[in-house]
Amino acid sequence: ANEKEKVKEKDSIQLGPNPAGNTIRLYSGNLTARYSVGLFDNTGRLLHNWEQVSPGESLDLQWLKPGIYIARVTDRQKSMEPRNLRILKQ
Repeated sequence: ANEKEKVKEKDSIQLGPNPAGNTIRLYSGNLTARYSVGLFDNTGRLLHNWEQVSPGESLDLQWLKPGIYIARVTDRQKSMEPRNLRILKQ
């Protein structure tokens, strides 16, 4: 495995379930971290930003129309590169 493939467990970030219904949850290997989650549409427009999200916390998506979105997850302590995760809202 090269360096890029050696992802540190504590840096693992996921949003689920995906496809998402009315809520989506942030999962992280680093349980003490706090994250910002920005939700963007396919034109790159910021639709919503959540601050101080804890691992396991649920984010409300009831207001969101069905479609494909990008969630940009940023570690508030800046210990990892921001992640762009694709979300399908049903």
